[in-house]
This record gives sequence, C-alpha cells and structure tokens, in this order.
Amino acid sequence: MAASIPNVCPAPGPNGPGADQGLEALGFHEIDFDDVFLSREMVVKVGEVAWSLIRRRVPGPWLTAEFMADVVEGFPQRAFWQDESGALVLEAEIIGQYHAFVIPSGQWGVREVPVLH
Repeated sequence: MAASIPNVCPAPGPNGPGADQGLEALGFHEIDFDDVFLSREMVVKVGEVAWSLIRRRVPGPWLTAEFMADVVEGFPQRAFWQDESGALVLEAEIIGQYHAFVIPSGQWGVREVPVLH
C-alpha cells in the first residue's frame, strides 16, 4: 500500500533525500518516472495521501486550480526501484517537505517504448 514517509532532509540532491551515496549498495536504482506506470489503485492511493498532506499545510483559500497544477507538475522529483522487494519509491516535495511514497511490487511497471524502424 502506498504510504508517505516524511524525510527530514531539507532538499534533494547529494545531501538530501534520494542521495545516491549508498543507494546502489542498498539495491536501489534510479529510474525515470516517465518510464514507469502505476496501477489505477496506486494512482488513487498516492493521490489521496498527497492531497491529505497538502490539506494539512495549506489554508483552503490557497487551494486553487493553479496551485494544485504546480504541485502535480513537480511530482515526483525522483523514482527508484529496489532489487530485493521490487518496490518503487517515489521521492516528492510537497509543500516544503520531502516524502517517499512506497509502491509495492506488482502495483507498478515499466512502460514499453515502441521501437521505430
């Protein structure tokens, strides 16, 4: 099941969440999110968790369509798959906090890219 795991690191990159130091040794491999699809169930669950996090931090009048479009446009910042479990981990900044959304094996896959001849 998708869950948000808050990350106390201030920013992504070499010293923040998703830092590459040690991830390969732990069996994590970065993957381009554009190459990934989620099951319908996980899309709904991730959306519910993200929406809950946003509602807790943003006053109602600020929740405009434009604001939400900005949040969605930047989601997720990075994605990783894990050898042992087969899980996908999505790293996302939501209103200034970084979160990891864990998608179980079987609830995501790699898109097939057509080969042009």
